[in-house]
Amino acid sequence: MSLRDPRRPLALLLLSLAFAACGGGNAEEPDTQVVIPEQTPAPTATATEFEIVDGFLTYADNERVRLLESDGREHTYWVPPEYFQEIGIPHLASHVGLTDLGFRVAFESKRGRKWIRGSEEIPPPFAFPSTEGGE
Repeated sequence: MSLRDPRRPLALLLLSLAFAACGGGNAEEPDTQVVIPEQTPAPTATATEFEIVDGFLTYADNERVRLLESDGREHTYWVPPEYFQEIGIPHLASHVGLTDLGFRVAFESKRGRKWIRGSEEIPPPFAFPSTEGGE
């Protein structure tokens, strides 16, 4: 815009009104202050302290989750009762048997068992083995 452009004064007026409306010209402190508490995030399926494996869900209940992995076998992961809600077992159970959706499972090994600690949906990690055939 040039100095003689009639839109320039209008633009300056609108800019100054917007600045004033946002409190930009007010140097006073607000009457109240808002304190936002910080919360430690819960562990996720990609947390580095856990082992990670990809596969297809074949079973999920309150005690265990089974995953068909790339080696062609089902592996069982036990559900720690204290993490039942965090893991989202009802959500996992709703996806059991789907072959167009895979899962990445985070787990830790303790007391001779693999304990699931988190999971996330992923694209199919490998071609699901077909049960149909000409045999």
